[in-house]
Amino acid sequence: MATVYLARLEENGTESCVALKKPHAYLASDPATLAILEDEARIGASIDHPNVVRVVDFIRGNDPALVMEWIDGVDLAKVVRAAAKSGRRLPIDVVAAIARDVLAGLHAAHETRNERGVALRIVHRDVSPHNVLLGFDGVARVTDFGVAMAAGRQHHTEHGAIKGKLAYLAPEQLEGHCDRRADVFAAGAMIWELLTGVRLRSGLGVEMLVEILCGSVRAPSSVIPSLAYLDELVMRALARSPEARFATAADMLDALEHTMAFASRKRVAAVLREILGAAELADEAVAAEAASATDAANAPTIALCRLPPRSGSVRERRFWRRTDDRRAFGEASYTRRDARISFEALRDAIVGNVLPHANGRDVPVVEAGLLQRRMGVEPG
Repeated sequence: MATVYLARLEENGTESCVALKKPHAYLASDPATLAILEDEARIGASIDHPNVVRVVDFIRGNDPALVMEWIDGVDLAKVVRAAAKSGRRLPIDVVAAIARDVLAGLHAAHETRNERGVALRIVHRDVSPHNVLLGFDGVARVTDFGVAMAAGRQHHTEHGAIKGKLAYLAPEQLEGHCDRRADVFAAGAMIWELLTGVRLRSGLGVEMLVEILCGSVRAPSSVIPSLAYLDELVMRALARSPEARFATAADMLDALEHTMAFASRKRVAAVLREILGAAELADEAVAAEAASATDAANAPTIALCRLPPRSGSVRERRFWRRTDDRRAFGEASYTRRDARISFEALRDAIVGNVLPHANGRDVPVVEAGLLQRRMGVEPG
């Protein structure tokens, strides 16, 4: 839907770098896209918290763009991939520090009110490692409220559309409704993966839909026995019923503080640099800073500063630049009609207790009766 660029902002005689989120050219005049971007700007600007990426401005007109603070860091998904590549997991105290920041940012969003004191009832709906920026200052920040639910949105989710990434989706989101506890679930799923170093849900497409509706969640200790002392906390966040979860992100944060020790900002930053590769990062930083200084010096106010065409790692490690093509399901609606097999066909197939797989083979449905009841079909 959009690309994020580095840009220069001149304000009151001072200059600063900002991130400029600009819709793809073919979407720049699409009313729905512009409404989503403007909603994201309004929601983001209403949240004032150090663990949420700050929205600076929204540019209307023929060249619309969302202006945000520039974070010197990487998204958490990048860190997870780098750790997996080197065969290691994030230290538990670092995971705790990241979780603390994410939960604090989410709670601030959930509690946000407008200028009249009316609750905006914000629900992010897409909490995942892709939407958490981990800065080289050791601070984690929640970002990308493009699909968030909030009072007063211009753009509303189509009936039957699913917002968010399936890997972190709360079961009730498949039924088309959710509240802040859906974000608690997603945060719990993210923490589960950071602790264990493996994916919580391993299915793809329809298989993952079945896993969300019927699958049981394993305790972290089933992967790493030494994590048993964290089972109760994580499994409560991942409870299938919203009523059984922590009522708020702040409640989960309180439980986290009583259970885990937190790494300092300095240690989080050091681990981040270690995982990404200190020597490689230093070389890239020198080259990237020199290039960005040249670009920024030549750039007009809030003009695009396209990054130099060097290796992808330079762009990804020093600059926040993402496209939805690199994100599972991204910000675009993932509707039942868009799936490889429609929800309607899935419902019909489940009556026969098998799922037509994308590659043509049939996959037996586990707990088919439960799945049928969840989808409003009487077990056959």
